[in-house]
Amino acid sequence: MRNISVVIPYYQKQEHILPVWEELQLQLSPDDEIIIVDDHSPDGVPDITCPCTSIIQPPKHTPHTYRLDTLRNYGLKNAKHDACIILDPDCIPNPRFLDHARKLYDPSVLYTGCIDKVQEDGSIKKDGRRRKGKSYW
Repeated sequence: MRNISVVIPYYQKQEHILPVWEELQLQLSPDDEIIIVDDHSPDGVPDITCPCTSIIQPPKHTPHTYRLDTLRNYGLKNAKHDACIILDPDCIPNPRFLDHARKLYDPSVLYTGCIDKVQEDGSIKKDGRRRKGKSYW
């Protein structure tokens, strides 16, 4: 089975990251990992304790700006597996997300997909870029 590193760039999304993390926990194999890359959020990261999850921070820059690409790259640099997924902290993966990723993994290909977003009221807004329930990216 292919082991996967999931990198989540993070900055002040406390209300959104827990549902994402909880869904990933249901899908992880024992050697998978989740890396939450915190960009020095003022409120920090919620208390997430699991041996498969690490919370890291890149060097702090002044003035502070949310540096999405920097966070992604820092997470990839610290990943222990060559199969990596970058997932936004407000995008809940579908229940078979990691299983599908394991089946599709090819080191020469970059995959993308639909992005469903958690709304302020907790409802999920489906990505409008779907055809018959599938991404057409």
